[in-house]
Amino acid sequence: MEGDWSSVAAHLVGAAIHGKIIITGLQVASLQPDQNLLKALSDFGANFSWENDSLILSESTDKKPFDFDCTHQPDLFPVLVVLACSATGTSTLRGIHRLKNKESDRLAVMCKTLTSWGVSYQIKGEQIEIQGTGQIKSAQINTHNDHRIVMACCVASLLSPDAQTLDDVESVEKSYPGFIADFLRLTEA
Repeated sequence: MEGDWSSVAAHLVGAAIHGKIIITGLQVASLQPDQNLLKALSDFGANFSWENDSLILSESTDKKPFDFDCTHQPDLFPVLVVLACSATGTSTLRGIHRLKNKESDRLAVMCKTLTSWGVSYQIKGEQIEIQGTGQIKSAQINTHNDHRIVMACCVASLLSPDAQTLDDVESVEKSYPGFIADFLRLTEA
């Protein structure tokens, strides 16, 4: 059985920002739309390869801005916002019209979060342009009981020397009960 790309997206983005990860169980020729995350990570400058059914991904040294269409991958939006914050320059996320009907209004929540982080952004029609600087401010985040927001904000902690405070982490139980433990283990490695 193939692994779930949306579940590992936060770990892949975390490694692209800082570190290296090896993941087994994913398919090279996956039909899951979230596999398109590799395009954003590659454009960002992360290095990846497939070896013996394992995906190996390591951090970008360039941290370049990127352009990505989230229309068919709305679950990736929150963590791609974090990736855009870590880039140096303006990244564009398209297809934002699909974000209102998820566990939260992900566009509204992440815009409020960007403001809390001190990151400039602009919405133009069906896209958001995010001016990344490679760092964010410490903030208290209302996750709106949305597991993808929690995962993204955990990854965002890699961009700030000070802690991010989340009002909820239990919502990750919906899709990935071991996420917090796995994330902490990976960041300590």
